[in-house]
Amino acid sequence: MSLKLKAWALSIGVLIALIAVMFVGLGTMREMSAKDNRARIEQLMTSTYLTIVQLENMAASGKIPEDQAKAIATQILRENKYHKSEYVYVTDEKLNFVATPLDPQLHGTSFNEFKDSKGGSVGALAVAALQKSGGALTEYPWTSERDGKVVELLSVAQKTPRWGWIVGNGVSQAEADARFWSAARWEVMICLAVAAIVAFFMLTTVRRILKDLGGEPAEVLKLVQAVADGNLQESRELSSASPQSIYGSVLRMRESLRSVLTQLSQAVTTLHHTSDDIVSRAQDSNRLIEAQGHAATRIAQTAEHFAEQTRSAAEQATTARQQSESATQISAKGLNVISSAVNRFADIELAVGDTQSSIDDLADRVASISAVIAVIRDVADQTNLLALNAAIEAARAGDMGRGFAVVADEVRKLAERTSAATQEIGQTITAVQGSGQNAKSRMDDMFVQLKEGIRQAKEGGEAVKAIRHETEATSVVVGAIGNALSEQVGASMQIRNDVDEVAQSSSGTMSAAQGTVGAAQSIKSVSSQLGSLVQKFKL
Repeated sequence: MSLKLKAWALSIGVLIALIAVMFVGLGTMREMSAKDNRARIEQLMTSTYLTIVQLENMAASGKIPEDQAKAIATQILRENKYHKSEYVYVTDEKLNFVATPLDPQLHGTSFNEFKDSKGGSVGALAVAALQKSGGALTEYPWTSERDGKVVELLSVAQKTPRWGWIVGNGVSQAEADARFWSAARWEVMICLAVAAIVAFFMLTTVRRILKDLGGEPAEVLKLVQAVADGNLQESRELSSASPQSIYGSVLRMRESLRSVLTQLSQAVTTLHHTSDDIVSRAQDSNRLIEAQGHAATRIAQTAEHFAEQTRSAAEQATTARQQSESATQISAKGLNVISSAVNRFADIELAVGDTQSSIDDLADRVASISAVIAVIRDVADQTNLLALNAAIEAARAGDMGRGFAVVADEVRKLAERTSAATQEIGQTITAVQGSGQNAKSRMDDMFVQLKEGIRQAKEGGEAVKAIRHETEATSVVVGAIGNALSEQVGASMQIRNDVDEVAQSSSGTMSAAQGTVGAAQSIKSVSSQLGSLVQKFKL
């Protein structure tokens, strides 16, 4: 069975299941509707019945007259409207209608005038049913002809205990059926709509799956299994399959595999012939390389002997060059030391010159200080003299000049201390001047000796520089000889190494040639195996 037929079958199954559920629901709803009608009728009956019984009890107890109670009951019951199709009627003990809210024209008429479809009295049916129940709530069915059709009706009646009034109610079965089928139609429509939606989604999904697959799953599986088994030959294909579907993709894969395997088969044949040619050429190369290796070994031995002789001469030249370089380095160090000493002497000469200038400047400043001290000493002497004169004048003044005498005495003491201090400073300045003169004399002698030492150091530096030039020239000549011998040794060793490399290369090439023979034979074997694998496919 195809996937589309399975989808249709499943959709029909869902529809049947929904219909079955719908019928079960309709049956349940019909039963519940009947119970609901009966309960509603009983509720309406109970309400009306209790109203009449309450007024009966009030009349029996004498609270109100019986006629007034009946009038009140009649007025209440005639206004007691529930629904346009639901009613409660009341008759008196003589079966005359007391209240028919929906049909007021029936008030005062007899219940016996109502006839069923067979012509019998409906009032008599109600009385008979009440006699059987003893006036309690009872049901009685009857039929009526309406619009040319016989309609089944269910009525309920109950008799009041004191007045004997009959309270009745009824519901048309046709009306109940109409309400039932009205609800059933909606349920059927919903059921069919759900079934249609489910079928639409299922068929849409199946159509999308078939579009992605490119055909029925069995056909796609058949093609995939054929490709998996190695059958790449063209077969009957689905013309409706999209190239983007799985079926179309497998077809493209089959074509690609067939093209690749065809090219691979041709490459295997070419590889098989090429591997035979490689084996033959590698064997010829192997023999030539072996002869080349023997000749290279002999050349390497001769080059090694020549290199040993050249290496001995190069070592002697290297020793001489090292000695010359050592002498050059020593003379260079001596020249550096002398140059450094000359530079230090020059620095010392500058420092001594600066020191001489400082000493001369110091002598000048000391002389200036001596002149200032002489002035201060004269000022102190004059101050002392003035203080004595002031003391004499204060003594002449007596008590009036006593304060002035004290000040004059203090000024005199200050002048004496100033004179003593200037005398000490003068002695110190004299000693400093003597020391400065001695330092200047010694500095002049040292400056003369320093210039002589600088001249001798410069002469020694020139001699060392000449020695350095000679040793450098000798070192250059010896170095050139050593370099030439070293280059000769290097060239000899390079020749030997090159010959060794040629020999090793010949050995490696011979091994590679042998490996090439083995690899070519392996390639030939693998190509044969690959050809056997390709033959398993049906191209």
